Amino acid sequence: MLSPVALAAALGTIKLASAHGPWSRAVGYHHLLGPPPGLTGPPQPLWGGAAKLVGARFTPVGSFESVFPDRLPLVAGNYLEVFDPHGNLVQRIGA
Repeated sequence: MLSPVALAAALGTIKLASAHGPWSRAVGYHHLLGPPPGLTGPPQPLWGGAAKLVGARFTPVGSFESVFPDRLPLVAGNYLEVFDPHGNLVQRIGA
């Protein structure tokens, strides 16, 4: 495992690459009603700040913003599920 300084140096050498979808992401209904915590303006369902605030799959708390969309149907699902604000399934479309 690299030290934080060595990791930062190694990450700085990586070239950006495009990854083409289709991509999927599950978004809670409440995230579509207003801006992220502490912000103003429209909803931002792909806001990466929550991962920094509370941690995520590969994001330690307080580290950096991240979003993890997935292009694998097995992981992301080949369907759309619509839930009401209370978490009740309203409709499922697709497989």
